[in-house]
Amino acid sequence: MAALNKHDTENGTLNKPPMFTLEDYDTWKVRMEGFIRNQDFKLWKSVLKGPFIPIVPAAGVGGASMAIPNSIIHAFKKCKSAQELWNSLQQMYEGSEDVKENKKDMLKHVRKTMRR
Repeated sequence: MAALNKHDTENGTLNKPPMFTLEDYDTWKVRMEGFIRNQDFKLWKSVLKGPFIPIVPAAGVGGASMAIPNSIIHAFKKCKSAQELWNSLQQMYEGSEDVKENKKDMLKHVRKTMRR
């Protein structure tokens, strides 16, 4: 069996999830969603809406957590479901809805200030 190269590790393959990198959460999120949806669409629905007993053995938290680097995996060790893990990652790297709204307001303010 051939070893995975750096490209395959970052992007994932049909059988291996893409590896999360701290610098590129947005790209990883898109690739991970595609990977999970490709494995089992019901599994993706469970990530978004809550627990589902997967048929795929490596799915769920176990499969998703394999894509998290060792340097941050400890922050998610209490996650009991794929949904919990996904929401925790979103919270950490995108912020809460309040944080997102504050960022938008700040950008609007900067834009108005720059027009003057």
